[in-house]
Amino acid sequence: MRGAFFMSKMISLHEKVGGIFGCRRLTLHLRRQTQQQINHKRIQRLMS
Repeated sequence: MRGAFFMSKMISLHEKVGGIFGCRRLTLHLRRQTQQQINHKRIQRLMS
């Protein structure tokens, strides 16, 4: 459930920045946007 939420946020952020962010930078921005604790490994797993 939360994976789908993060996936939709990741896709919108990835499109917004033109696809130049990697998993670490995406994680930082998602943490700021959602105010939730997100591990970079989770984002990396969702990206692959």
